[in-house]
Amino acid sequence: DCMAVSQAFGNKWPVVSVPNGASGAAKSVARALEFLSGYEKIVVWMDDDEPGRKAAIEVATLLPPGTACIATASGYKDAGEALQPRPVQSRS
Repeated sequence: DCMAVSQAFGNKWPVVSVPNGASGAAKSVARALEFLSGYEKIVVWMDDDEPGRKAAIEVATLLPPGTACIATASGYKDAGEALQPRPVQSRS
């Protein structure tokens, strides 16, 4: 998913991934706060399921005020799926 996000945005911005998924996201971000605090804006994009949405909110509240944005891709489970081409539907 990390590389999918980078590719989707033309590899223009640094992109990092949490090592243990939604269940360990807050703990991983808490350990990396010094590094993450060096950025003006941080986009949090977790899987579009209940654990992912919950983790995104937990992570965003850990980050310095005014820096976090939560991204979503409605209709897709995660960033990797959002980047995959959809089948073309024929018109009858």
